Amino acid sequence: SDQREGEFQTLVVRNLPPGFEQTRCQTWLQEQGYDQHYDFLLWFPPKSRSPRASYFFVNFVSVQIARKFKAQYHLYRLEQQQPDGSRNPQNLRLNVAATQVQGFNNNYLRFWNVAKSEGSACQPFFAEEAVRAALSANSAGDRLPDDLSAGATGPLWRSTVIIRNLPEHVSNKELAQQWLSEAGLSGHDFFAYLAGRSSVVVNFPTLEE
Repeated sequence: SDQREGEFQTLVVRNLPPGFEQTRCQTWLQEQGYDQHYDFLLWFPPKSRSPRASYFFVNFVSVQIARKFKAQYHLYRLEQQQPDGSRNPQNLRLNVAATQVQGFNNNYLRFWNVAKSEGSACQPFFAEEAVRAALSANSAGDRLPDDLSAGATGPLWRSTVIIRNLPEHVSNKELAQQWLSEAGLSGHDFFAYLAGRSSVVVNFPTLEE
């Protein structure tokens, strides 16, 4: 069956009124009673081909909460009055739908690098507890990166790389770690093997002078 009609935790919320951005999205969720019920949120400005409305991705901590939010706010018309006192001339209804990329870990691997883009209007929120759980599940060692900083801007790693197109024989996490070691790329403090993509994400700690 279609995943978007079944189990889901990650939603995309489209047709936001003018004036919405990352902070406003988080404030709005708090006002609706969903504070502490999501662990990832990333706002995007309007697409060039549809300049009328921005949108955001959000991952809720449970399927039940995600279903509740979707049922409550799909086709919901937000209050026209804007924070700056202006009126929303478009008065669009929200479009809430499940995304293809589901779950905190998958969205973290997909969007963590957005936080490193200087000057970008898109600065994802990752809940610190969820980040630490993700790193603990995927790390090659016990130590987390020293500069791990979740909160509003996510982890700010200085030396994280993605290695694509691994050799065909590298078909699981253990073989990928072995391949890195044989290639002289040991010493990393974060490691994630992306099954099905023949890729790994690796962080090497910044060396001090």
